[in-house]
Amino acid sequence: MKKWLIFLSFILIIGLVLLVSLFKFRSPEPNIILISIDTLRQDHVGIYGYKRNTTPTIDKIAKEGIFFENAFSSASWTLPAHMSMFTGLPPSVHSVEKKTNKLSKNIQTLTQLIKSKGYKTAAIVTLPFVSAKYGFARGFDKFTEIFKKKSRIVSDNALSWLKTNKDKQFFLFLHFCDVHWPYLPPAKFAEEFGIDTKNSKWR
Repeated sequence: MKKWLIFLSFILIIGLVLLVSLFKFRSPEPNIILISIDTLRQDHVGIYGYKRNTTPTIDKIAKEGIFFENAFSSASWTLPAHMSMFTGLPPSVHSVEKKTNKLSKNIQTLTQLIKSKGYKTAAIVTLPFVSAKYGFARGFDKFTEIFKKKSRIVSDNALSWLKTNKDKQFFLFLHFCDVHWPYLPPAKFAEEFGIDTKNSKWR
């Protein structure tokens, strides 16, 4: 009888050691930063074959990680496309296809799911079509709307938030609209493409 007790105790000790090891050495859940650059064209991104060096940072990230050769938006404009991104549903199902629509309370968002896993969540958005009134703020601890602001303002806000939350598990969504609004680029960028900025459009 003693032999069985010793053997059972030994098995329990080994099991306990393995269990502790699994918890001790388990990889932590990753932090997530989701960046949306509204209306950025694929055919003007270096990693997709564009010859001009317009997106060096994006290209670097893509080369070090994973990028999709074939990725398609579920809609042709901001509101339904982003709602599909946050629900995993096509516009015909989430029904946020018009300016007068908003997401049903019965549909869970990506952020709500991530929040339920213990993540700290924040978003900084720059267009009204990604605003709280449509349901995008659900699950976010902090949802900042700074419409039609330049990327520097978005980045500064993001860095400020990260300084406070860098030691926590977090999900951060950043929405940029520089290439969307206005469509006319600043003169210094237009000149890099050989455009004569003396034209009245730049005055």
